[in-house]
Amino acid sequence: MRLGKMTWMGARHCRDVGRRLLFVALVLIPTAALAQTRTLNNGSPNPCGGCWSFGQWTPGGAPQTGEDVVLNASSPQPNNYDLNVTLHSLTLNSNIAAPNGYTITTSTGAIGLQSGGFITDSNNAGGLDAINTGVTLNGPAGATFTLSAGAIGLSFGTNAVTGTGPLTLVNNSTDDALRLNVANSYTGATTVGGTGRVRADVNGAIPTGSALTVNGSVLFQAGSTLGSLAGGGTVAMNGSNTLTAGGDNTSTTFSGVYQDSGGAAALTKSGAGTLVLGGANTYTGATTVNAGTLLVNGSLAAASAVTVNNAAMLGGTGTVNAVTVNGGGALAPGGSPGIINTGNLTLTAASTLAIEINGATVGTQYDQVNVTGTVNLGGATLSVTLGFVPAAGTVFTIVNNDGADAVTGTFAGLAEGATFTVGGTQFRISYVGSNDVTLTAVETQAIPTLSEWAQLGMIAILLVGGLLALRRRSLRLRPS
Repeated sequence: MRLGKMTWMGARHCRDVGRRLLFVALVLIPTAALAQTRTLNNGSPNPCGGCWSFGQWTPGGAPQTGEDVVLNASSPQPNNYDLNVTLHSLTLNSNIAAPNGYTITTSTGAIGLQSGGFITDSNNAGGLDAINTGVTLNGPAGATFTLSAGAIGLSFGTNAVTGTGPLTLVNNSTDDALRLNVANSYTGATTVGGTGRVRADVNGAIPTGSALTVNGSVLFQAGSTLGSLAGGGTVAMNGSNTLTAGGDNTSTTFSGVYQDSGGAAALTKSGAGTLVLGGANTYTGATTVNAGTLLVNGSLAAASAVTVNNAAMLGGTGTVNAVTVNGGGALAPGGSPGIINTGNLTLTAASTLAIEINGATVGTQYDQVNVTGTVNLGGATLSVTLGFVPAAGTVFTIVNNDGADAVTGTFAGLAEGATFTVGGTQFRISYVGSNDVTLTAVETQAIPTLSEWAQLGMIAILLVGGLLALRRRSLRLRPS
């Protein structure tokens, strides 16, 4: 008993010592200091006419790495960023003494922003502010550029935004008051938000490989190339320029609206991924599918003709206008399966119409192209995938023509009334009934299962045994 009590007391003592050591360690561990805010209320006078290194900062001294910098009304402007530090944030407040707004240039290099840093412009008293130093991002938490409600405007020009994103652009002021004036090269995704429109003035303003998510509104002033497009906001294209999306080979959904701005904007799908358009798009330029898959589950404007090129596919359950599928391209209605609504339909030799048949109900169980306009099959390939066994006589209308004109051409190797077999089911094709293209299940050639093969084998054995028995009986009854 005494030994047990001593052991217990020793263990308790060890625990007490451990707690004291842990407390001391916690007290001695240095804690990260909060970023200091350094404010400039008056930039004059200084020997270099606006150099940050000589500004009259509060607290005193030029900004240091990791600090939050605030520029208030200042005369003259603190226009020369001559430091080599990485800030946590930069805030531009009302600049009453400089009616033309802040114009920040550099003599040493770009303003650096720490991961998770931000630039906020709340200047509602001066003119348009400009950050011409360039900005270097230091992900992975990225950075945010915000134009506050009522602010005059903020542009990023002369030098690029570089480094590692992602970058979020938020305009809560008037349309186009937050602008990207030069081609930028930061890596990582870009997100656009806020109540006002963000303006991208040149191709690459949003880097060509960036995955763009538009939750607010963005205007492209020039034809632009993106890694991908997603979100539910509004995208506008100035003039008859083209927005190209998909080069990063990812699959995304854009449920917003792509629209014209002073011209006939066009859209080109690139890359191996799938772009889903879920909104009622109003752009009037061409739609070109150069690679991967474009699924239109919303709609395209009547003026936007769709061209599907080699190794690309068009599908979806929405509405498009004229469709041309070139050699090597494919039209695959629905998502799996479904109905796609088109204007004039033109298939060409070596193109493919891909149809899934998983049941007898159009739209939910089998695919259909619902055409308002002309139909030219052009010797294309018909590819049918069968997921059930239809009863003989079941009719599948795979091209529902408007009936105003006859179908032109046939599928490769399938003349009127020709039959072909898919998965043990024989179909007959017709192009003349109501000017539609139909497939009728003619005969089902079910492949026996293993048990059915065993039954057939047993029957065969019994038949052979019976015939042998009859033969032996016949021989016995024959007179000698």
